[in-house]
Amino acid sequence: MIDIDRQFLAETALVERTKLLQTVMDTVPGAGITMRDRDNRYLMVNAEAARLLGVDCVDDVLGKTIGEVSEDPHTQWVGDVAHAEIVRTGRPLNQERAGQLDPSLWRLLNAAPVIDANGTITAVVEVSLDITALIHELTLR
Repeated sequence: MIDIDRQFLAETALVERTKLLQTVMDTVPGAGITMRDRDNRYLMVNAEAARLLGVDCVDDVLGKTIGEVSEDPHTQWVGDVAHAEIVRTGRPLNQERAGQLDPSLWRLLNAAPVIDANGTITAVVEVSLDITALIHELTLR
């Protein structure tokens, strides 16, 4: 096999893995899932995350910062601060928070650094789950 064939096979495998990952991300019910690079630009976004950001199409988010996507200053501030803290410390973040646009909605945010083979943080992955029903159930007890 010549080198160009190996390159083609590697690129094809990467495209297939990316499609598979996007499918998994899009099938997690109620979960907004994103990955942002060190410069805070979206590398991956699922449909629920795009919806939470107020965007109709995932492709309208990719390559942009949260400030370029969301007009909500609170969303921008929380997203920027959390991202910067994880990039700075390398520590994951787990927190519950009421919705910025609707305080009756609750989300559980889990965010963690993506670390390459050299130990460098290259991105931050975030998973935001709708926990509104759980919060309401707990408050009724």
